[in-house]
Amino acid sequence: MKRILVLLITISIFTVVHAQNRTPKLGLALSGGGARGLAHIGVLKVLEKEGIYPDYIAGTSMGSLIGALYAIGYTPEEMERIVLSQDWDLLLGNKIPLSDVTIEEKPYYGRYLMDLRVENGKLNLPTGVIEGQNLNILFSRITRSVHQIDDFKQFPIPFSCVATDLSNGEKVVLNKGFLPEAMRASMAIPSIFTPVEIDSKLLVDGGLVRNFPVQEVKDMGADVVIGVFVSNDLSSKEELTDMIGVMTQSAFLYSSKDSKTQIKKTDLLIRPELTGFSVSSYNDDKAIIDAGEKMARLMLESIREFKNYRLQGKSMQRIQKFPKYDTISLDRVEVHGNNRVDDKYIISKLNLKTNEELSMAQIEKRIDLLYGTGHFDKINFLIQPDSNRLVLQVNEIPAKKLYAALHYDTENKVGVNFNLMMRNVLFRNSRALIELDVAEAPRVNLSYLKYMGKQQKGALILAADWEKLPLPVYSENGNRQAVFTTNYFRYSGDWRTADFQNAAFGFRYIGEFTHLKPKVSNNQFNNVNLLKLNSQGIGVFGEVNTLNKLYFPQTGYKSSFHFNYKFSLKNDIDFIEPEQPDSEIIINEDEFLQFDFDLDYYWSLGDKSTVSMSMAMALSDMKISTYNVTDFRFIGGFNPRYIHSNQFLGAGALEYNAVNYSYFKIMFQYELFRSFYLQAIGNYLESEYPMNWINFDFDISNFGMRKRRVGYGIIAGYDTRLGPVLFGLAKDVDRSGWKAYFNVGFYF
Repeated sequence: MKRILVLLITISIFTVVHAQNRTPKLGLALSGGGARGLAHIGVLKVLEKEGIYPDYIAGTSMGSLIGALYAIGYTPEEMERIVLSQDWDLLLGNKIPLSDVTIEEKPYYGRYLMDLRVENGKLNLPTGVIEGQNLNILFSRITRSVHQIDDFKQFPIPFSCVATDLSNGEKVVLNKGFLPEAMRASMAIPSIFTPVEIDSKLLVDGGLVRNFPVQEVKDMGADVVIGVFVSNDLSSKEELTDMIGVMTQSAFLYSSKDSKTQIKKTDLLIRPELTGFSVSSYNDDKAIIDAGEKMARLMLESIREFKNYRLQGKSMQRIQKFPKYDTISLDRVEVHGNNRVDDKYIISKLNLKTNEELSMAQIEKRIDLLYGTGHFDKINFLIQPDSNRLVLQVNEIPAKKLYAALHYDTENKVGVNFNLMMRNVLFRNSRALIELDVAEAPRVNLSYLKYMGKQQKGALILAADWEKLPLPVYSENGNRQAVFTTNYFRYSGDWRTADFQNAAFGFRYIGEFTHLKPKVSNNQFNNVNLLKLNSQGIGVFGEVNTLNKLYFPQTGYKSSFHFNYKFSLKNDIDFIEPEQPDSEIIINEDEFLQFDFDLDYYWSLGDKSTVSMSMAMALSDMKISTYNVTDFRFIGGFNPRYIHSNQFLGAGALEYNAVNYSYFKIMFQYELFRSFYLQAIGNYLESEYPMNWINFDFDISNFGMRKRRVGYGIIAGYDTRLGPVLFGLAKDVDRSGWKAYFNVGFYF
């Protein structure tokens, strides 16, 4: 009995001594909080300077992003550089730079307020506002050193993050898989970011159930925990003044109560003072990081006391990160998740060659270009350097999507735009669309595109367009004296290149039908009931577009040329009194040639300033004395939308018509504050030069009794989610008075 008692006492003493000598394991718990979570970086700066490094990390939402990067070896200073280098508006939006969109998709990109999925004959709202392709690319890039590791416990610091199973509301701890996907799932705020599917579970922001994962880091093996909590308290009744605030607070009610329980489990709590910063204050990134550092410095005495007494005897040092490869020679590309878009098309758009040495920037650029084809909601990429393999996980957009937008401007009035876009109708690797503008001047565009060739480097486009709009006729002093109601229909077929991202060249056949009916007329057209203009033509064309944005671009250029031969013209005039036709009205039926060219070039002068130069020219041997209106070029106004038209500030909308002309514009643009722009513009219109330097017989037009015009104007514009909001004033130097313009919404 005595031997047993001595043995028990010995075991107890050994256990106590061992426990006292065992080095405590330190856990770091980082809460969610949106942009406020950037304060974690500032706190980590101070902890590192005090020689404190965790053994385990758990994070939720933004805490999962910061925690993951720290766990794989990034220093706080490196993370700060990554954060401060981001364009948050671009990163947290669905748009990519226009220059990354394929030339075939550019005409329809970024012109709509909302999109609806068409599935089983029903319209469905998207599962979130932000799909987050730009985030996917960023996460894949900065985590590339651990792409080959699917067990987060094998990171330099073991890591886990928290998400929520949307189907049952249960907490899901993510500690294995593809790290960028886990990070994206943990921060997927419902209705803002689309959910992420992992292991057949639809996951959203972990902050709904566990915004402060203290227990999770304890479960990983931590004996003591430093917790950094950056979330807001619940808003008061007086602060809940809008629908979004009410919805957000309702979603996080449970989590807020849970966080109070988790706070009690921390051994050292750091809670930065973040008054004035919200979950969306990403453009205050530097100030938020500094606020985290400031609070940690204020708590230095507590931090040092914690280290001395709770971590006594613990040896801590910065972990060594895994090597980060910057180039790779790819032998193989694997594509997963594609059903309608075949591998051949995807790989051809990537334009990857076997054993080609590529940098990460080049690989990302190729993936951006693939995303710019418009076939995918999301593309994740995984690089396995050991096997020289690139793995793409793609999410295809629905086969049918309906886009919509509103617009109003003083020249074209109010309208609602719709675009039904359908992929792989009749044939694979195709796009069909029906676009219409329900407006005072209605328009319809039908188009079918089919990529052709073994490498999909060519495309056939069949299209038909119809529009009905008023066409004004002005007197020489700028007063309206007649208005035609124009019914215009065009059908065309293009064979074009499709192997350049920002350029295309090809051949085109065009048939055009135009009926013009005088609505309000002067004496010249009193006896005219209807002008009928029919023509056919063939031609060549080319277009280039490298602009970074559709509205208020700052870099890049846009240019096009068309050379057409009109070989079949069948025109007619219906007179009200046929026995007394107006002999002054002549319609040409002779074949003729047309050439037109335009260029817009933008230079960035820094973060805020941009200068642009524009020019255009039209040249034809058709006579201006005829009334072949379909082939005239109409000039004038802020936003002319006729079939062949050109802006000219200082003139009325579509005031001038010409067969031959040249146009020049220079603009200075300044971003006064975020997304608000001021533009100063000067433009020049010419009917003689440089056309008469060419050995070519052409008619000279008059622009209101003058062969040249000079105008200038100013525009204030705000780039909003509803579309650009513009207000402009313009003046012709030879006329008194100013012309005003207002626009809100997306152009057709």
